[in-house]
Amino acid sequence: MSSRYIFDTNIYIQCLQDREFAIRFEAEYARRISFTFFCSVVVQELLLGCTHHLAVKRVQAFYKPFERVNRIISPLYQDWEEAGVVGLKIVKKYPSLKAKRFALINDILIARCCHRVGAILVTRDSKDFKIISTVKPVRFQIWE
Repeated sequence: MSSRYIFDTNIYIQCLQDREFAIRFEAEYARRISFTFFCSVVVQELLLGCTHHLAVKRVQAFYKPFERVNRIISPLYQDWEEAGVVGLKIVKKYPSLKAKRFALINDILIARCCHRVGAILVTRDSKDFKIISTVKPVRFQIWE
């Protein structure tokens, strides 16, 4: 297995909410761990969803090991600029998505981080990434 991976926020949320999913996910995640990076945008999204100290500790358990091995990837200025351009192109191509353009920014930034390290994005919901990929290529796979 030589591909690199970044897991989308929804994978970690599902692990927190569904023990059965987390157990099924654990073995495959372990197989990919040495090829996995953690995106700082995902860290932010996970922490914003926390409602108490224990939730913060659980979320930190996901990304702290990646800090220790220096595999946290963060958007650069060029990624932010590209996110704006991609968001604009999406709205021009799909005017009905104008209200959603700001909601897409984090997904665009995650996709840009994946592109920069040559990673495949693993997600449970490909809808937004399919939209993004109509104006900018995104490598992703669905995790059921």
